[in-house]
Amino acid sequence: MSRVAWLPWPGSLLLGLLAGRLAGLGWFSAGAFSLACSALAGTREVPFLLAAWRRRAQARPRRLTARFLERWVRRHPEHVLLGYGAPWRSREARRFFAAVSGPQGRQDFSPFDQSGLERPLRLPAGGSHTLVVGAPGTGKTQLFALLAVQAIVRGEAVVLLDPKGGRALRERLAAAAARAGRPFFRLLAAEPEASDAFDLLANARSAGELASRVARLLPADESDNAFGQFAWMTLHRLIEAQRALGEAVTLQGLRAHVADQGRALLRRLQMRGREAEGACAGLAALADHEPAHYRKMILALGPVLETLCGGALGALLSDLRRPRLNLGQIVRQGGVLYAGLGALSDEATARALGGLLLADLAALAGDRYRGAGERQPIRLFVDEAAEVTNPAFIQLLNKGRECGVQVTFAVQTLADLEVAMGGEAPARMMLGNAGNLVAFRLLDAGSREAWSARAGQVWTRLTSSAQGVQRGAGPVGSRNSRSAGRSDALREVPLLPESLLAHLPDLAFAVLLGGGQAALGRLPLLAEEPS
Repeated sequence: MSRVAWLPWPGSLLLGLLAGRLAGLGWFSAGAFSLACSALAGTREVPFLLAAWRRRAQARPRRLTARFLERWVRRHPEHVLLGYGAPWRSREARRFFAAVSGPQGRQDFSPFDQSGLERPLRLPAGGSHTLVVGAPGTGKTQLFALLAVQAIVRGEAVVLLDPKGGRALRERLAAAAARAGRPFFRLLAAEPEASDAFDLLANARSAGELASRVARLLPADESDNAFGQFAWMTLHRLIEAQRALGEAVTLQGLRAHVADQGRALLRRLQMRGREAEGACAGLAALADHEPAHYRKMILALGPVLETLCGGALGALLSDLRRPRLNLGQIVRQGGVLYAGLGALSDEATARALGGLLLADLAALAGDRYRGAGERQPIRLFVDEAAEVTNPAFIQLLNKGRECGVQVTFAVQTLADLEVAMGGEAPARMMLGNAGNLVAFRLLDAGSREAWSARAGQVWTRLTSSAQGVQRGAGPVGSRNSRSAGRSDALREVPLLPESLLAHLPDLAFAVLLGGGQAALGRLPLLAEEPS
């Protein structure tokens, strides 16, 4: 090996140590790499070795420790770390188009094979709602963990709805809450013995508000017709009677009163005399309703109440002998709630339970609008949002930001929202409520098309050339004439092409921020907490 004088031995040692640390290595690994560099001190191969190691380090996801995130939050209290990457502007889009187009274009070309995706990508801590879309296993759960841990460190109240009920995410949040000294609560539909007890009907100002909360759990084709209106009227009269008697309203109590048409409540109200006349009049009309017609009109309400009142889950939500929590208490403490809904084993229960949680949170938001609630920031995370989408969730997306509720929700494809909302127009309404869009690898063509259209178009210059040869007979002999031409044309191409969104590596994402800014990034992993 030939040596040059520009890189002495000590400089090589220091440079190798610095390069190893920048590549995300620990001090021991960085020291070993530094010694390897010093052994080749002054050789022409050192710059190439450093470049190769840098590319290899960029191919691996970074691992962030809890201590690193704590330092990040202290230094950047107004921002959230989303990952590491670089802005994606018209220049990068034109380079990508030039690489994949033409006769020698590479359809598998990826910007993640290049260097330069190293800058921290930030979101405003109190900014717009965020929609995350991506195929299973591409990084959505990892992103939820990264954002939720930072919210816990900032002291915000965190509510995470996980229809799958994964243990890893729950343990991650519990460890982060313990490290930050914040209370951690769990509502586990599939593991009632390990769950806290909750009162999901506690935060309400009127009987009509509670009746609407339960009636929203009816199937969509039943909630807006005469059957849904009759179910709401039945619930309203029963709840009004219970409040007049000073009873706590529980789901199991409502199920019993719906089953007997409110007759037991009516007898107790009549014993109160004139002080309960208002509630007694409506309940008397309900009790006198023709029984066969009554059972027909509440046919859809019975299964909804049965879903939330059976077995150990019913005891968690309705047992008055156990101390029960409510979302208001958790928010006031700046606590963390993980709700594992268990949709894999019981989809109906998961949908009803998630709907009640979102409705209770919407009630808290309503109190803040009236000036009655505290201004503790709330970070709501909803994974597989199509499983629990209901009118209360739409209200939180529409109006939650003004009262300190910031929502991050995830789906696998935009078609999931269309199915959950019952059409393309309502799904686009949900998409429009999200100011920040994060896309992992998208396998659905419709999702890629909508994402690319949201990013917009950029102009690029296309250059084409042509050459030709003509042969003909002249007066002296054959004659050849050559021609060549070149033309330039402007063409609009997508800022985020669909082919790019379809071939993103695992943990890689494209993000569209409010204001039209785009970036490509790679999601870091969280290091395991010591047990």
